[in-house]
Amino acid sequence: MIPHPNSTISWKPMTSLVEFCPPLLCIFAPFPRNFCPIWTYLTEAPYRIISVCLAECPVHAYATGFIDMPYSEANAPDHIPEGELVEALLSERRPDGIGTVPLQDLTPEQRATTNLVKLGERNDRIKGDPYGVLAKWSGNVAHPEDVRMLGVLGPVCEELAILKQRDTEEIRAIQTLLQRIPNTEPSALGKEMATDDFEVVRDLPEELVVRFLLHSKTVRLMHAKDLDKGDTKTYDRATRAKAAKKREEALLGEGKMPIAAQQYLVARILTERKTNLALASIGKDVDPFRNYLNDQTAAKSRIWEFVEDIFVALDKYLNVVFCNVENIVQLLYGPNAMDLLNRAIDLWSFYAPLPLPETSRHVVDRHIRRIHPELDPTRATVETLANAKMCVAHYGCWADKFDTLGRHIWRTMDTLIGRLERRVILLRIFPKFAKAVFGKASEIMRFMIQPLDNDYYHECVEVFENLPEDAKLSVDQVQDWISLFVLGINGYTQRHKDINDFKGGLAGLLTSGNYDGASLCVPQLNVMVKYAAGACACLRGNVLDHLVQDHRGPRFFVIGTNHETCKKYAWKKLGRLPPLPPLPTGRKKATAARPSDEHQEQGGDLGEPLQLRYEISLLYYLFQKIY
Repeated sequence: MIPHPNSTISWKPMTSLVEFCPPLLCIFAPFPRNFCPIWTYLTEAPYRIISVCLAECPVHAYATGFIDMPYSEANAPDHIPEGELVEALLSERRPDGIGTVPLQDLTPEQRATTNLVKLGERNDRIKGDPYGVLAKWSGNVAHPEDVRMLGVLGPVCEELAILKQRDTEEIRAIQTLLQRIPNTEPSALGKEMATDDFEVVRDLPEELVVRFLLHSKTVRLMHAKDLDKGDTKTYDRATRAKAAKKREEALLGEGKMPIAAQQYLVARILTERKTNLALASIGKDVDPFRNYLNDQTAAKSRIWEFVEDIFVALDKYLNVVFCNVENIVQLLYGPNAMDLLNRAIDLWSFYAPLPLPETSRHVVDRHIRRIHPELDPTRATVETLANAKMCVAHYGCWADKFDTLGRHIWRTMDTLIGRLERRVILLRIFPKFAKAVFGKASEIMRFMIQPLDNDYYHECVEVFENLPEDAKLSVDQVQDWISLFVLGINGYTQRHKDINDFKGGLAGLLTSGNYDGASLCVPQLNVMVKYAAGACACLRGNVLDHLVQDHRGPRFFVIGTNHETCKKYAWKKLGRLPPLPPLPTGRKKATAARPSDEHQEQGGDLGEPLQLRYEISLLYYLFQKIY
């Protein structure tokens, strides 16, 4: 494949015949390397060969792509690689591979075979993919021991990392708008900054909505006078939230449960020999499949108000609650940035094994694979196996799962790539990937969040600076302020709140890929935004329910946030919180125990929970400060 002259990927002059004609690699691959002197020319620069070929393949490429079948070189569209390149990627013989068969050794019938892997089991011998591995815990077929990733992924990350923010009149206007939103009444701000078509959409006692044109963007500002950022109960008590909930309940139109169904359920309870069923447990019984059906039906019916371009929701004190800007990646860095971002994330998911999404928010993933067979690895052929992936990985730092007080902060398992024994190649390329993808995400989120909530931004900077040096993941070229990044591949997250984020903080959500649908829905605000590839949203994720509409096509997302445990750790280091009490040892004292030591005599902290002890010490500390 000859590189396009407008490609932004840098490469060296051609020094081998295969760079001019990649199919030759497939022709001679079955033969031993000492079979013919031409192998010297074919393998002189293999890394640059593949990187040059992939330079012209955007998100549809094999490593990412959603190719139903390989195209011949003559019939392949410009944006999809031909079958010869697919074979070049999968035909590399693995030197230490036992029982692995390269792609070119398969018959047409074997290439069309499915059920090559099983989820929840380790699959390290995939016919036709010598380097492919599906780990028991991963949601993608990865190639962690393929050294070619250094030459494939490295140039893409370097090209993405050097992109600088553009300075245009429209960018400056949007930046000014974001800076003035927290301290200017929406209608006055709209009249002053509108370049055309100012309109008051609604003017009610509980909310004011204005819409105006700002250069090429349509801006909508919602002043929710019945919301208070500091009072989390106001989100559900607001009129718009109650009205939206009623419309959701009426949408499915479910009638009363039939008598036969009631008798069946009672019979099941009696069969299990249960004597009673507490009312408290009935109220907490969650049906994730019904919730998924309800949310997706509501999004498809658009019972929530659909808005595009720039949308900002404010509480009664003009504190930002939610904000979304469409195509901000293309606006700040140009259209080429979107292609580089897609390719970098996609290639990383091709080489690095990434965990399956956590079950608490992805209970219906098996159902998702049924309605989206392209995401089911068991239904994929060897040439489309890398496309069937659903993953969520966490990069950065946080405390242990049961350390809610932030005693110690550690790097996440995904940052350390700690689930793999042979991870030296991934550890070498990961810093480039992190600075390119997460660094750009950090810059975009700062462009939005810093002017909207400057106090929160500086708080994040302060927390990051006081985290342990061996735990922090530094990626921002200007100023690090995000301690935790979440990378998602084709994730279908149900309605949820991010309860572990900074209390009252803003989380950034950046989306990319090549998909249709996936509108971001916030039911409590009665809105859904377009959320197309290149959009970035920020919201109070720990108090606002949010979900993403069903979509078709590859979708990636990056979330930038900070864990509440990191904040507690930093504040204790700065002296804003009292020191934590020592952990109970569970040892019996040799001498007679004092009355206050009864819980230690019993073999641990059984009488008083550690969290309650900490809260009591905190109240005592504050009492001393005041009086």
